[in-house]
Amino acid sequence: SGIAGRLGDDDDNDAADTSSIGVQEAFFRATFVVMGHIAKADGRVSEDEIRAARATMSEFRLGEREIQFAIQCFTRGKDRDFPLEATLLQLRKQLRGRPDVLRMFIQIQLQTALWSGSFTTAARQVMARVAASLSVSAYEVVQMEAPLGMQQSYRQSPQQQAPRFGKGAEAY
Repeated sequence: SGIAGRLGDDDDNDAADTSSIGVQEAFFRATFVVMGHIAKADGRVSEDEIRAARATMSEFRLGEREIQFAIQCFTRGKDRDFPLEATLLQLRKQLRGRPDVLRMFIQIQLQTALWSGSFTTAARQVMARVAASLSVSAYEVVQMEAPLGMQQSYRQSPQQQAPRFGKGAEAY
């Protein structure tokens, strides 16, 4: 059902591409290929970046078949000759009139990069290309990143954050 029933099918026709399943599949594919491309931006994919991608898969509540397809997409995105702009142009066409979904795509990429703890200069440069290709301004990206960065700080060390409230907070 849903994406699971369509993953890996390369015999899509044009009518299916405009359906909600076609849009979901395009979004899904692009999410993980671009994630792989961003992870490889600095020349190597770290264990933390792989864990972050797996955490995103978990957040999506993927089944085993979808996980395997997401891994294939992530791996494809790591290729040196991966066509980033062409992939994003196709996604943009699929999501025509849905700027909210394009922004959600950017947020997923940012969240995964931040979860990995290695959002390098090279990865940020790729992220800037992604945003520009999807007509999302650098200012909007910064606005999206700020709260995600705060969430990541808390996620990494919630026990270190509690003392900021003082000993009285522990009583509650």
